[in-house]
Amino acid sequence: MKYKLHSDAFPHYIKYMGSKTKILPFVIQGIESVYQGGAICDLFAGSCSLSGALGSQLPIISNDIQYYSSVIAKAYLTDWNHQDVLLEDILLKAKEYHQKHYQTLVLDYLYASDMTLEDFNNVETRSQQLINSQFNNDWHLFTKYYSGTWWSVEQCTWKDSLCEWLLKIIKEQDIMLSIEMQRRNLQWLISKYIGQKVFWNILYEK
Repeated sequence: MKYKLHSDAFPHYIKYMGSKTKILPFVIQGIESVYQGGAICDLFAGSCSLSGALGSQLPIISNDIQYYSSVIAKAYLTDWNHQDVLLEDILLKAKEYHQKHYQTLVLDYLYASDMTLEDFNNVETRSQQLINSQFNNDWHLFTKYYSGTWWSVEQCTWKDSLCEWLLKIIKEQDIMLSIEMQRRNLQWLISKYIGQKVFWNILYEK
């Protein structure tokens, strides 16, 4: 039996050196040529692009030495059906928080499409200086400590805005968030383009 596979659209949350994302058509073609049923084993899963692309079509075993990889794999390969809390509601609340606390701040750290390298470096340097700033709002960890490093100021302010509402929902729903999950995984789930499947599977341990 010839299996016809395709790459599903999936949110790609991490830029990862050696990621299979760019060569997924080639990888899927190779799988199609030999696949006869059963589970596919991704031995070096990394950012789990294979799980994201094929996880809804066939069983996948995702393996990697890095713990974060298992978190992303669970997000791609499992579902959460919680009708009381919708992604749209969370994003709306996060947007309100962002407008109240960060909208003006972000305007001072934007990257113009036609900016020079010198201008770019200037924005990066100024962004990094936020580590010396004092914030009046409670949720500013990413904005204070990570702006101008892995993420822009805008990205960090969205992470903090989403974090505030995600944890508030946990408290309201009386769902336990383990200390280990909070410490090791929270940074992976807070994203401006977060998907509902990723949100629930990374955040909740019952």
